[in-house]
Amino acid sequence: MPDFSVGPIGNFSMTQPAASGNGLLNSLVAFYQFQTTSWLDSSPNALDLNNSFGGGSVTTAAGLVGNAAAITGTKVIYHADDPKFDFTQSFTAAYWVKYTGTPTGVPMQVGKYRSNGEWRTLVSNTSGANWQLSFLIYAADTTSNSVNWPTQDLTAFWQASWHFIVVQCDAVGNNIYLNIDNGTAVSTGKTKTITHSTDNFQVGDFDFDSNAMYDQYGVWTRVLSAADLTFLYNSGAGRAYSELTT
Repeated sequence: MPDFSVGPIGNFSMTQPAASGNGLLNSLVAFYQFQTTSWLDSSPNALDLNNSFGGGSVTTAAGLVGNAAAITGTKVIYHADDPKFDFTQSFTAAYWVKYTGTPTGVPMQVGKYRSNGEWRTLVSNTSGANWQLSFLIYAADTTSNSVNWPTQDLTAFWQASWHFIVVQCDAVGNNIYLNIDNGTAVSTGKTKTITHSTDNFQVGDFDFDSNAMYDQYGVWTRVLSAADLTFLYNSGAGRAYSELTT
């Protein structure tokens, strides 16, 4: 199971400068490295992770940076609701994904969502082998606000290589963003107010087959800058937790 690293909750800022280093430990809530089968993070604010629900499996496999979490079927990696996982204000989630098989339905990749959640990313089959990634945020009445990336071929794109996914909610500028491989983000106005829910923070989907690998998954309580994202992308090589500094 993944290594899990947490950091202090900081300020919300679109262009927060780093005092020194790359500044990516600032406002860091969690960083999953998926290096070992240990379920316990060794950081000072250690939190247990869990592997739960559904058919399929969760294992470690060769990833982009060391190992990755490989999920088949409807298995999920989750953490129960915790005050640290409160996405009612600005946040950024960034992770790497590569599909190992064919997903089913509209499987969630990552998020804090089950029935009355806060946000999630998911893929949906638009036609033939074309799959579209979406980022959704949710209001208390479960209505959503979403932004979609152009469709991509399952074999030629999603299964061919690792892809860097970034979603951002800017509660100050009232926009939500979705970006793949550090390109030009697609965005839309933020029309929903996220309300804290008790849903799990998770990777994978309870109801649909994920059949994907995940690596280097970080969550911040601020909108990371373009320079931050370029550093994390690292020309497609990704970054380990050990490379993040204050």
